[in-house]
Amino acid sequence: MSVGKVIYYLLSNNASIASTTSSNITPAVAAQETALPYITYQQVSRIPTRTKDRVNAIETYRIQIDIYAETLYAASTLAALVKGVLNFTTGTIQTVNVDSIVYEDENDFFEDAPEIFRIQQDYMIRIKY
Repeated sequence: MSVGKVIYYLLSNNASIASTTSSNITPAVAAQETALPYITYQQVSRIPTRTKDRVNAIETYRIQIDIYAETLYAASTLAALVKGVLNFTTGTIQTVNVDSIVYEDENDFFEDAPEIFRIQQDYMIRIKY
């Protein structure tokens, strides 16, 4: 997924995020033994732009970012860093022409087994072709 390489590049090349997560940033699911905190990302949907001539110049992707940590404070702090890096980003990133990345919403979760906090963020990413 071209959008995945954009997300990975932006998050892993931010010094604060990389040092906080020990670069544990993975698509979809982290390995069970992954140390906290860590980040996963996944494509939720891909929405084509509809035009009369059927040329698809822009597609919009909904991407879910999940931030896992031992405390809600740690998860919230990391979530703020992620939002600061991704929100309103534009330009060519890893050869992908990013029209815009826009933060949509965020939810907090607590998972009992193992006891960890998760913050789920959703972003809309527009890619030009």
